[in-house]
Amino acid sequence: MGIRKATRSSSMMHISASAGIVLLLTLLASFSIGICPQFPVDNTSTPSLSTLPFLSNTFPLLNASNSLSEDFYDLTCPRALTILNETLTHAISRNASIAPGLLRLAFHDCFVQGCDGSVLLSPELQDGPNRNSLRGLEVIDEAKRALEQECPGLISCADIIQLAARHAVVQTGGPFYPLALGRRDGFIMNGSLASAELPGPDLNISSVIKIFRRKGFNETDIVSLIGSHTIGQSKCSNFGQRLCNVQGTGMADPRFNASFFVQLSTACVLDSPITTEDNDQEKSACNCSPTSTVDLDYDTPTVFDNCFYKNVQQSRGVLATDAALLEHPTTSALVQAYAENEELFFEDFKHAMIKMSTLGVLSGLQGEIRRNCSIQN
Repeated sequence: MGIRKATRSSSMMHISASAGIVLLLTLLASFSIGICPQFPVDNTSTPSLSTLPFLSNTFPLLNASNSLSEDFYDLTCPRALTILNETLTHAISRNASIAPGLLRLAFHDCFVQGCDGSVLLSPELQDGPNRNSLRGLEVIDEAKRALEQECPGLISCADIIQLAARHAVVQTGGPFYPLALGRRDGFIMNGSLASAELPGPDLNISSVIKIFRRKGFNETDIVSLIGSHTIGQSKCSNFGQRLCNVQGTGMADPRFNASFFVQLSTACVLDSPITTEDNDQEKSACNCSPTSTVDLDYDTPTVFDNCFYKNVQQSRGVLATDAALLEHPTTSALVQAYAENEELFFEDFKHAMIKMSTLGVLSGLQGEIRRNCSIQN
């Protein structure tokens, strides 16, 4: 999938010069690259809060815990949403890459022992898919400090994560969806659950469906949530084997559009191939740049839209899990539907995000309200 967590210092391809790329290069003329229009996106200006529906609640809530409510903080901290939205708007305007990071952070939190803010704590923060890969942590801290000044000990880090994800979606052009509030922050941390619970970027579609079903999601939820890849980037290391050694074959993934394959190889693969001890280069790992990243949606990477699905249709999905969406009749039909109808994608995405936001919620006297999101009280 490409949705995972990481350390505070960081933030969701490889090939040797072999016969495979030569063959694919000969096919370039038969593939098109531009699928979605390139929108000019101004990431420097600060949007007016009055033009964004962050403070409105116009949709009915689905599957929310009975102990949560949209107006949970209205009496105890009436300026909470205003303060949070101002902080997030300014942060994303300064750095557009923060938006997908905040959205991914919400997924990583909820998928591992529920939406309890534990993703912000060590050792979960240091575990496998989270290590050095989560972005936006400093923005969560900034928002928490501002809220603590206004209303000490009232706003949970778990709620801040979910509100920040919604804000990121809306500020990048996606749909507003209602959120029930009142989550409490978790005590329990498990340093191995992230590796066990989060879907990896190289899974086949059967494995993806199995992992999501364990959390109560159906195929519609799965495909719409993977649409989060319409914004953000991936490290080349997350899909490098697709470029030269897919499933240990020593060849590139045949599901790639040839032109797109060349784009990714150019961005990710270093000149000198990694070799095995016996100097056999054919089935050695790709010499992928450990620091390079690529956009998950090459056409409109900072706009939350349906171009991701159009890319997938044209064999231009970056991750193996993106390409795998076409290998199941239900998920493939949904890709086509969302590629043709952005409004349908937005509607299903809203419902899936609402469902995800209620996973494993702590409320009432459970858990705590952390004063510092990275440290238990």
